[in-house]
Amino acid sequence: MSTDIRVAVKRTANYGWCQLGCGRLAESYAHRLPAGAGGAVTYANGLALCGSGTTGCHGASEKARELSYATGWLVRRGQDPAAVPVLAVVQGITSWWLLGLDGHAVHVAPPEGMWEGTLDQAVAVLRGTVASPW
Repeated sequence: MSTDIRVAVKRTANYGWCQLGCGRLAESYAHRLPAGAGGAVTYANGLALCGSGTTGCHGASEKARELSYATGWLVRRGQDPAAVPVLAVVQGITSWWLLGLDGHAVHVAPPEGMWEGTLDQAVAVLRGTVASPW
């Protein structure tokens, strides 16, 4: 079943495109709560990103931990991915989302204490084209 969820997230979360809006195809299922921290393969715990754990948006988000926590791309140990909003593109719409265990996403207001900029600004920091606030 976990393989089915990985494939479904990559194909349907943003029509097969990277959920960080970079314009590249989604190549990997990125755990928001890493597998090593107990993260399971679920719809709420996965993002469809380009690259692998060391390349593309997937790799960059792994390296830029503070930014990834601030945007919900990564979730800290002890947090429930279904309860932590994520700034991403879902079905072509860029917004803050709560990702459900059933594969549905619900648009939410920008959460307090998390990233205050746009997704484009976060990706610019991720790519190193803009200085990180951390």
